[in-house]
This record gives sequence, C-alpha cells and structure tokens, in this order.
Amino acid sequence: MKKYGENTMGNVIRKDSCESKVKSENKIYEHLCLEFLKIHNIDIKNIPKYKMEKFINAPSTISFFKHQSNYFIELWDNEVQQSTKQAFNGVKQSGFYDAPLKNRQSLPDKPTDKPTDKPTDKQIDKPTDKPTDKQIDKPTDKPTDKQIEKPINKPLEKYKTKVSKTIHKNRDDLQNQEDRHLNGDDFNDHAGQTSQIDQGTGSTNNDHPGRTSQPAMNAHEQINHGDLHVKKDKGMPMKPAPANLICNFRLPNATCGKQYNASFAVPENNITITSVDGLEKTSLLFDTKTDSVVGTPSMSGEIPLKINFKLDDLPGTYTQNYSFIINPDPRSLWKDIPSDSSAVFWKKDKDSKEIELENGWKIVAASNRGRSHAHDGRCRDDHFYISTDPSNGWSILAVADGAGSAAYSREGARIAVTESARVLKGKLKEYDSEITSILMNKDCSDTTEASDDPDKVKIKNLLYNIFSQAVYEPVKVIHDTVEQHKRKKEHDNGPLLGKTKFRDFNTTLIAAVHKKIKNAHFIASYWIGDGGIAVYCEDDFVHILGEGDSGEFAGQTIFLDHNAINKDDIYNRIKFDWQKSITALILMTDGITDPCFETDHQLNQVENWDHLWKNEIKTRLSHKPDVTSDNLLGWLDFWSQGNHDDRTLAMMFKHDGNTPKSKS
Repeated sequence: MKKYGENTMGNVIRKDSCESKVKSENKIYEHLCLEFLKIHNIDIKNIPKYKMEKFINAPSTISFFKHQSNYFIELWDNEVQQSTKQAFNGVKQSGFYDAPLKNRQSLPDKPTDKPTDKPTDKQIDKPTDKPTDKQIDKPTDKPTDKQIEKPINKPLEKYKTKVSKTIHKNRDDLQNQEDRHLNGDDFNDHAGQTSQIDQGTGSTNNDHPGRTSQPAMNAHEQINHGDLHVKKDKGMPMKPAPANLICNFRLPNATCGKQYNASFAVPENNITITSVDGLEKTSLLFDTKTDSVVGTPSMSGEIPLKINFKLDDLPGTYTQNYSFIINPDPRSLWKDIPSDSSAVFWKKDKDSKEIELENGWKIVAASNRGRSHAHDGRCRDDHFYISTDPSNGWSILAVADGAGSAAYSREGARIAVTESARVLKGKLKEYDSEITSILMNKDCSDTTEASDDPDKVKIKNLLYNIFSQAVYEPVKVIHDTVEQHKRKKEHDNGPLLGKTKFRDFNTTLIAAVHKKIKNAHFIASYWIGDGGIAVYCEDDFVHILGEGDSGEFAGQTIFLDHNAINKDDIYNRIKFDWQKSITALILMTDGITDPCFETDHQLNQVENWDHLWKNEIKTRLSHKPDVTSDNLLGWLDFWSQGNHDDRTLAMMFKHDGNTPKSKS
C-alpha cells in the first residue's frame, strides 16, 4: 500500500486518517492567519465570520502560508508561539509541506467539526490507468494569470538558509510577474512549484498548468530553470531546485593585451565553480586549481560566458550566463593622423639628430609628436637644437616646448632654440678666453655658486653677458614676426595671421653650454618654464640646474616673453656646474619629466634618475652612428596614462661600449 503523499500516475491515495490530518493542518493555517491579522493591527471582530472562514480556507491563503511559513516564523519569531513552530515542523515532516496542493484534500467553504467515518469521493482520488486532462496539463504558449504567482519580496527560506544572498529572483521575470498580476487578488498555489521525481516508478508528477509531466531523466540530462540548466547526476536523490536561481558572480574587467589573473567573487562558500565556457576565443583560461581566470586577452568587447557551478546543499550542476568585459587597449584607441604639410609654420611630426664628439662622447636629440596632437592631426609644438664648435670645444644643447593653447607656438619654440643657439655660439667665442683663464686657476671640487668667491662672481657676470643676449634675441624675433604678419594683407597670409599676437607664439626654453676645461666638465644653463635640466652621474649625484616654473593650475607655466628679458630674472635663472666626472648632461621637456618625475622632489632624487637611466636610456645607447637617436626617438612613444604631450630630449653622454647596438 502506498504511503501518504505517494504518487501513482498523478493520483494520490490517502489513508482514512487523511481528514484528521487536514483538519489539524487547517487549524495551523487558521492560527497563522489570525497571527498575521493581529500583527497588522486588524481587528477580527470587525470581519464577518463567513468572510474569515473563506479567507482562512481559501486555497490561495493556504498556498501563501505554505510558501511563506518559514519566512513568517523567522520574521515574527517573538510573535508566533513555540508550539506553532513545532506544529509546523511536524507538518513539513509529514510531507504535507512539499506535496502539491492539488493532491491535498479540497476544503469546504464552511468547515465542520463533525468527523466522518468514511472519506468522500472528493477526499480520495480514484487511481486511473490513464491520466486525465486535469492530471496532466497541456503545455501552453503563454501562461495564464493563474499560472503565475504574485511576486514575493523574499526568496524561499528553504534555499535561503545556505545559498542566502547569492540566490534571488531574476529581475526580468519578477517584472513580468508584476505586470501580469497588477490587478490579481489571490496568490496562485501552483506557480513556482517544482516537479517531484517519483523514485518508485520513475515518473514525474507535475500539477502546474503549462508544464508537462516527463519520464525519469537519464544521467546528465538537463532541466531548464530560466537562465539556469540543472544537470542531474545518476543515482543521486533529487531535491527540488529553486526556479530562476541567480548567483551574483563578479569578475574584474580585463584589458586587451594586458596580463590578467583574477578570480570570480562568490559571496558564499557553498558554491563551487567547475568550469567556464566561452573563454577559448579570448585566449584566457579558467584554472580549476586556483579558481582563477588567467592569460593575456587577445580581443576586447562584452564576452558571453557560461559559468558551470555546484551548490553544496543541492545535487546537480547549474549553468548561468555571464557577460565578461574586456576593455580595449587604450593605446589602440589613439589615432595617428599626419599633420597637414601645407599648414603655416609646419614641421615634421618627429625628428632626431646625432653628433659624434671626441673620445667616445656624443650629443643626441630626439623629438616626437604627442598622442594628443597626433589624434587630431595637429603639428608638433616641441623643438630642439644641438651643435658643437671644434674650434673652441663649446657644445650647445637647447629644447623648447610650445604652449598647446597658442596657435603658432610650434614656430615660437623653433625661434627660441635656433635664435638663442645662434647668439650663444657667437658670445661663447667672444668670452671663451676669459672663462677658460678663470677656471684654469680654480679647483673644480668646489661647485657652489658662493657670492663671496670673487672668481665665481666673475664667471656669473660673464655668463650673464652671454645668456642675456641669447634670451633677448628670440623674444625680439618673435615680436618682429608678429608685427610683420600684422602689416600683411589677410588674403596673402591666411585668415588668422593678420590677427596674431605675441602670446600665439608662447614657448618655454632650456639652453645649456658645455666645455671640457682642465680635464673637467664646465656646464652653464638658462631655464624658463617647465621641463628639466640635469647634470647626472650614475650611482653618485644629480644636480638640477634651476627650478621649473609652474602656474596656479596643472599644466600652467611661465613662457619666454617680454617679461623674461628682465635683468634680474635672467641673472637668477643662469646656473653653472663644474664636475670632474659626469655620466650625462640631459635636457627634457615636460612631456618626459611629468610621467618620469611626478613631483619636484622626485626630480631632485638621484635614485629616480638612476632608474630612468639604467632601465630606459642606457639600454638604448649605441656606438654606431644614428642608432642611438633612432632608439631614443622610438622610446619617446612610451605609454603613460594621462601623459600624451610632445616629448623632446637632448643629451650629451659617453658611450661605454657595453650596451646593445639597437633597441627601440
């Protein structure tokens, strides 16, 4: 004989004591209904008796408390008596809790306390050889209102105990249910119930409209639950799986071309990811030993994945869809549009030069258009100048950074370095003998610019005579260029040249001169604006010849203009150094100093210069002609997030012969 609650072809055979069980269960539901009304401050005295009985005995009410029993007991733990909880536990153990409502005894509109000796036909379902239409419901294309239950704010407590916050209703399904039941009055007793597997016969009893009874499934056969697929393992007892099970997996975004190693964020320990499908095309792999996604992505976009996982408290394997984001390589988003060669004051987008000196020394310079200019097809604003005079041994290095906000700053930068170098070349010839005679009688170990040393005061005054004219001349040439274009007709010189102002040519300037005197290196410089100039000795020292000018906001600086030709300002900006041994004399625009030295303090630390020299510059030096300049020009295209300005480097160094011949 079948036990209470067992299925035979969709029918339930009950014992004669079924009615007493139903009455006992009804009393419990009645008690919960009263508690529910009491908690919500509803006075049952104001409700007609027949309405109360109809509410208590309605199938929708029973279904509501069936799904929410544990939830009510937990939520109102202090309100529900302990005896009620124990009684409900007994009901759950008896199989009533999990039994389909349709297989339970239908309740009369008005319950009676008179016991009956024999169950009625309505109380006992007759077994049939063939299920009826009511026992096996036909699938429908669209569920009716009665097939879909009103949304419940909290998930079933049966699965909440362990899966907890990782399981929740699918938001889209929930919204659809809300739309369908906006005007509904009752909770549907069938919606949300899962099929029960009859282990005795291998058949499935499903009393839900729109769902079809199915035979027992083979191992690894799948049952669809919304976006989830449950794979059943052969021989394992099957528990009802929650419909629309969703786990909040999270995986950090990756970047195309960048090494990736990250794990899924799983809030609960009872979830185990077994595999991830869809990573193959991205060149990434799921490492089951570390539960991590590893590799270097070869593509970007929103990648659809299928995450296969298990729950400790439920049999089978679940599959959930997941969208994995791989961001594109930021460098691939930048365009490289050539500048217009017909533009006014056009210059090449990149340039480099190299000069061989005696005893293995070299002067090299390279200038590369920044990404911000290349992306828009604009001209390079930086400029450089390097030269040497074998007749007297003086070498000249200069770099300039045209203001990005100035229309013709590229021409201002060119004028600054070429005109200042032209003047310096003539003035160094004029004052060479005086400077050399003073230094020949001095000890280069004392490099400070002490004002109480008369010889150093003489040197500083001589340098002022040299550099003051070198500062004044480019300012004068820029002024004359502006005035010249103002006098010309607009149609002869383009629509803007007739309206130019001096500030349209704003630029910075760093100029330095070098000569080896008494087997030591004498260096003098002038610096206005940002960027940097350093006398550097590897693993020993770095001397910054001046201070960079910065404005009130980031990117602001002081430019070479009419205010720059002030006597005191020029005198204070002139610096000199005299060292027995140096590794290099280096001049840079802010396109290099900003990403390499984020603060003025870092600029003055020799450790930072050692890192730059050993890891970036030294490895690109070569004894072969023009190889070093090409290598440095390629290096100037290095990636630094947020730093995309033009980059210009001028440098004097001695190659030791131990570095690679070529490196881009």
